[in-house]
Amino acid sequence: MKRIGTAASLAGIAIATGIGLTAVNAQSPEELVEQRQDNMKVFGNAMRVTGAYVREDAATIEEVQEAVMPAAALAPDILSWFPEGTEVGVGNSAALPIIWEQWDDFTEAANAASQAIVDFEEVVALGDPANIAAAMAQAGRTCGACHDVYQADDS
Repeated sequence: MKRIGTAASLAGIAIATGIGLTAVNAQSPEELVEQRQDNMKVFGNAMRVTGAYVREDAATIEEVQEAVMPAAALAPDILSWFPEGTEVGVGNSAALPIIWEQWDDFTEAANAASQAIVDFEEVVALGDPANIAAAMAQAGRTCGACHDVYQADDS
């Protein structure tokens, strides 16, 4: 449980200090990809901690709230993490060119993911385990649908 709390705390610190937020100043495409990946790790941490809470009872509601809050704070900015020139082949990017070829569709999917994460945080704030499990599943499906289409396989 300590490890989960530490990860959640680190994510919270990252948000509070501005680490993980898309910088306003000019960055190289490789730096933008790294920033995007750091931001996505905040989402992954929220899901990991919540999964431990829901399935294993290995995290507390406070740890879940600490992990999900930074994800919800980042969620509205998802589209800004995908400037042109940050596709597969740039740094460690897994972003497929279809993102920019079908920007309107990607925008719709990214906005749905953003809303699912914000909704997830609102449910987590209320602290009902059954509703948290359902909201986590919904956020996972919505985010996963975007990854299925717009992210290169790791294999």
